[in-house]
Amino acid sequence: RVFSMPPGVVPRNGDIIIPKEQRDVAAKQPNPMKASEGSVAIGKERFATFCVPCHGAEGKGGTTGLVATKFIPTPDLTNAELQKQRTDGYWHSYIVVGGAVMPSYGEALSTQEAWHIVNFLRSIAQK
Repeated sequence: RVFSMPPGVVPRNGDIIIPKEQRDVAAKQPNPMKASEGSVAIGKERFATFCVPCHGAEGKGGTTGLVATKFIPTPDLTNAELQKQRTDGYWHSYIVVGGAVMPSYGEALSTQEAWHIVNFLRSIAQK
């Protein structure tokens, strides 16, 4: 049996999920996960499972992912300029609630796992 929560209520040990229509609000959320070696390793593992089919093994985008060839080519997540433009909160929001083409992974990943993926993304940024 599923219980719905009243609007604005956050489950214990949970995070508020901001709808994609409020991406500017989500973008201001600070990353609560320290970018440790462990966090990056978890993020890399989750990235391999959930993100590689579209973004490719190295996050280079285009049509490097097997699924990406069927859709609009994905962005190069290692791109220094893109990395500078996107806040951790923005990326977390995209992972959790999805975007224009990208599906939502909020049902498959915990909010903590999504933050770990953000830390992994930061670790693969081009210098």
